[in-house]
Amino acid sequence: MKLQNLVIIFILLVMVFTASCQNTETDYIIEDEIEFTFKALDNIEYIFGTGKIMNIVYPWDEIEENVKVFGRLITLFGDPLQITDDLENAYIYVILATHISGRTHILSAYSGPSGPAIGGGREDGIEEAAEALKRYILQAEPSDFVYEGYYMDFSLRIYMSVEDGRANYSERQLTEAEHRQVMERWFPEIF
Repeated sequence: MKLQNLVIIFILLVMVFTASCQNTETDYIIEDEIEFTFKALDNIEYIFGTGKIMNIVYPWDEIEENVKVFGRLITLFGDPLQITDDLENAYIYVILATHISGRTHILSAYSGPSGPAIGGGREDGIEEAAEALKRYILQAEPSDFVYEGYYMDFSLRIYMSVEDGRANYSERQLTEAEHRQVMERWFPEIF
């Protein structure tokens, strides 16, 4: 009888283990929708000493998707903590990600040299929080906005907007005089 009980226990353990290993990707996606909450913070100092974790979308993706990211961030978090006319530093949000366990992470969502990105520290679980934030951003409908700035690597004036969910993007080559004016404004100590 003892052998029979051991066999039954073994079979039950195998069944529990097998069930826990099935559909892990689906379970993760379902749980991910409720694993984190996100809140915009109003102190940029929280992200000093942090770095890029991942792109939200890539610069070589459709430009409209790059434009819509800013509109999506406005939908979710309101106005950015900081906005500039330098496309490689156009906006930044500081975001508190809170896991259902109570664990927290400070993240940033920003426009950087490689396009819209998420940054943060290097602590355990930060990549999971960043991936959840990325999915949260990409599911949002973009708000209307207008942005005008410069991409000085190629001496371009940039115009981006979202109107009624439709992204618009255009660029214009700066004249030499316009280029110099922008550089003098950005770097007065050099000029």
